[in-house]
Amino acid sequence: MMRAVPIGQRQIDRAGWLGAIAIAVTLAASWWWILFLPLGDSHDGRINGRFGIHVRNFLGLGAVESGFGSSLAPLAEGSYAHHPPLINAIHMIFGWVLGQGEWQLHLVGWLAGIATVLLIVGVMRLVGISWPASLLAVALTAATPMFWIYARLGLGMAPGLLLVVMVLRNQQSQADRASTGLKVAVVIAVASSWPNALLAAVVAMWRLRHQRRVAIEMAIVGVLAGLAVFAWILQATTVAELAGHTRARLSAPADLAGYVSQYRFFYGTLFPNWYLWLMIPALIAGVADRRSRPVVLILTGVVAAWTVALPEAAFVHDYWTYPLLGPVMIGIGGLVHLAATGPRWRQLAIPFALVVLAAVSFVDLQRGPYPDAYFTEPSEAGRLLSEVDPAAGQQIGYVAGPIALPRWMAYYWELDVQELTDAMLGTVDPSYLVLIRIDRPPDWAPDPDVSEAIATAGRYALFKVGTLAADASS
Repeated sequence: MMRAVPIGQRQIDRAGWLGAIAIAVTLAASWWWILFLPLGDSHDGRINGRFGIHVRNFLGLGAVESGFGSSLAPLAEGSYAHHPPLINAIHMIFGWVLGQGEWQLHLVGWLAGIATVLLIVGVMRLVGISWPASLLAVALTAATPMFWIYARLGLGMAPGLLLVVMVLRNQQSQADRASTGLKVAVVIAVASSWPNALLAAVVAMWRLRHQRRVAIEMAIVGVLAGLAVFAWILQATTVAELAGHTRARLSAPADLAGYVSQYRFFYGTLFPNWYLWLMIPALIAGVADRRSRPVVLILTGVVAAWTVALPEAAFVHDYWTYPLLGPVMIGIGGLVHLAATGPRWRQLAIPFALVVLAAVSFVDLQRGPYPDAYFTEPSEAGRLLSEVDPAAGQQIGYVAGPIALPRWMAYYWELDVQELTDAMLGTVDPSYLVLIRIDRPPDWAPDPDVSEAIATAGRYALFKVGTLAADASS
């Protein structure tokens, strides 16, 4: 049985949750405008563009013909089923209930980001971190570009944190059975992503020593959910194709120094220096505290396995280390709790200083280059494609230069997409349109005449293939 909560503690908890909600609302408001941006040339645009195609095919073709939400037609890939399908299902429901459009696609991540704030606070409270320290840890982290940019992309950490919350609640209740909420959390974790599925397995092993029956029930539920996930995957693809994708993910970058340099760039770009200096001490503090040690070790281990064991993809996706912020926040909470313990002046001065740091950093983040660089500027590519139709008879959408995996082009134009190379110029209809970045044109057409573009938006332009080829040869 859970212990009764004293009246005074209830009031403190109520105030604490109001503080957590205030942080979540602040973030939600800062993300609000992003809901209505077109899908463009960014991780956000590529991922949500894929979900937009899934939703359109599911609602237009029906469940079976769309491969139960896995179809990517008209893209030549055919289908995409490399990840568990929970987020696909959520997007189908949102598309069915709310309609199809950019804000509906962004809405899933927006809600997940709000949930992440509340769930990580719940985890910290369950491992014994005080309310002020918990709220300060989240506020400081919310002021980093990594959290602000990627906490609202997909489901993120939310399913894993929900699982940890339910496990800790089950542990503290000393129940000899897994609660219904815990079983549901296991299903959500396994069905949401591979890292969360791994997390569910590791958490079940952790509980095996002290709550054997709970661990066994978690394992059974997890295996059943995993079988359902693989059934969905295999109806959309083949074992050989999935194995090939896995081998590609496991392949190490040829240049180890480049891999290290890339990670240094990711962290230097997405974290302020003061936060970088906090991360290692925070993880050490989280492990040193026996109350938070198991959770911090498990969460950190899963992130390490995901990013080190799959180096090829982690080299490309800067957001793959975003879940590391979960254990870091727990550790920061522990550090703040220790630092503010002692004389009255420390109890007041340190939290006040950290509140000021979080507030100033968050305001600086909003006024700095990140909103434009990660959202506004890339979205201009989608705006351009939403306003200009492909050429008459055009069956393939073309891009040239450093524009990666533009599924958002397929979302807007409902065409297959290919990269246009100089070797293809003689085989492609010169009237067809090709999208380029004006500031980073293809090597074979380094100085395109922007005045000859069909249309431009921000740093993006649509040219006729023949015009670009003529510019290349001049």
